[in-house]
Amino acid sequence: MAYNNQPNETPKRKHVSYNQYELKPLQEMEKKLMGVYHCGYSQLMKTLVREKAEMLSKTNLWNG
Repeated sequence: MAYNNQPNETPKRKHVSYNQYELKPLQEMEKKLMGVYHCGYSQLMKTLVREKAEMLSKTNLWNG
């Protein structure tokens, strides 16, 4: 984890862990999506989170 000298600040790096059975399939999906979006892993994660948040913001799930 990245060093963070302000405890209330969100860490700048997050790690993803995989179970043994999901490692290869998910990494293959990530690689394909990086090709589709023409970006690296970090930008892919940000893009997918934004897309999903936008999609959910239009539902009751987001606004609870």
